[in-house]
Amino acid sequence: MTQRIAILGAKGGVGGTTVAWHLANTLAGQGRSVLLVDLDPAGSLGIHLRQGRKHAREEARFETGMADLLLYPGEKALEPYPWKESSLSILPRGPLSPSEWTSYQEALADPERLGKALDALQDHAAFDLILLDAPGGLHPGAEAAIRNAKLCFLCVQAQPLAGEAAKAALHWIDHIEKEMQDSGQDPATFLGLLSTMVKSKSRLSTTVSEEIRALDPAGLGIEIPYGAIYPAASRLGLSLQEIPTCEAPHKEAFERLATRVLVQVGKASASGEEEDFGPALWDRILQYCRDTAKADAAFVMDTQGLAIASAGPISAEEVENAGTRLMISFEHAGRIDREAGAESIVFQFEKKTLTGLLFRPSEDQSFTLGILSTEALSPQQRDSIVRVAEDLLQGHLTYPSPKVAT
Repeated sequence: MTQRIAILGAKGGVGGTTVAWHLANTLAGQGRSVLLVDLDPAGSLGIHLRQGRKHAREEARFETGMADLLLYPGEKALEPYPWKESSLSILPRGPLSPSEWTSYQEALADPERLGKALDALQDHAAFDLILLDAPGGLHPGAEAAIRNAKLCFLCVQAQPLAGEAAKAALHWIDHIEKEMQDSGQDPATFLGLLSTMVKSKSRLSTTVSEEIRALDPAGLGIEIPYGAIYPAASRLGLSLQEIPTCEAPHKEAFERLATRVLVQVGKASASGEEEDFGPALWDRILQYCRDTAKADAAFVMDTQGLAIASAGPISAEEVENAGTRLMISFEHAGRIDREAGAESIVFQFEKKTLTGLLFRPSEDQSFTLGILSTEALSPQQRDSIVRVAEDLLQGHLTYPSPKVAT
C-alpha cells in the first residue's frame, strides 16, 4: 500500500526541498520505490535540479508537472520522470504562466482536488512511498498536503526565533488534526520536528536546536547538520551516497530519518495494525550493518542463542559458532546482568574481526547482533549502527537510550 508523507516547513527557506530530495534518494537507495512530488507554488524542486549544468539536458524534460495534473486533469499525457537508474521518480511543478497562477494556487489549496491528483498518480504506477514537498509556512497548500498524507514532519531551521515559528506551526497542525478527527477522518501521524542547518560549532545554533527538541521531546530527535554539500548535491541531481567526499554525519542524519520514516510506514496498514517484529525488520538492520561497516556478513541471535536472521555469505554453522562465542564473551564479561542498553565486544574470529552488540530492550529479552568484517568498526560506524538499530526497535519495543562500552 502506497504511503504519502508530507514534508512541511515552519516557514519558507528552512531547507524543506533539500530535505525532501535527500530523504527521497536515501529511501530509494534502500530499495523503496519513491515518487517525489513538488507542491511548492514556486516550483523549488524543478528549479533546484535545473541548476546543475551536468544534468541540464535531462532536466529539460520537465515540460509537464503537477500544475498540469491539477489544472487540466486527464487532458495531458503525464507520467513522473524516472531519475537516472534508481527507484526514484520525480514530478516537478512544471511550467506555469502568469494567467494560471491564481487558479493553480486555488487548486493546490483544495484537499479534494489534490487528493484526486495524487490518486491518479498512484493509479498510474505502483510506488511504495510518495513524498510531498509542501509549501513552506502555514500555507493552504501545505494544509491540503497534510490532509492527504499518512505521515508528516516539520522542518525548523536552527536560527533565532525558530521556536516561535515552530510553536505556531505545531498549533496549526494540531488544529488540522482535530478538525479531521471531528469529521471522522484519520489524521496524518505527526512524526515530529526536524532541526535543519544545525551548526555544531555555533553555540547559538546548537542552543536553538535544543530548544526545538524541547518543544517536541517525543518526536524525531534528529538534526540535519549545516553543510554546503546538501544544496550542491541536489543542484547536481546527486544523492549524498554518490559524493565520495560527503562526511559521515551528513549521510547518517538522513539514514536515521529514513529509518524512522520506514518504522512508521511499517506500522501503518489498511487495518491499522502494527507490522510484526520479525525477520523483515532485522533484514533492514543487517543490511544497514553491512553497508555502513562494509561488512562481509551480519547476523542476530535471540536470548536463547538461536539465530533469527543473517545476511551475507555466512553458513548456519558459522552463525552458530560466532554467535555462541559472542554470547559466552558477554556472559564472561558480566554484561548480561547489566541494566537494559546496548554494549559491544570485539575480537578476532577466523581471520576476521567479529563485533558483537548486545541489546537488552527488557529484563527478560536480549538480542546479540554480530558483524563480521575485514577491519574493525570505527567508533562512528559502531555508534551509527546502534542508533539505527535503536530507531527500528523503538517502533516495536519500549527501548532505553543505548549504552556502548568498548
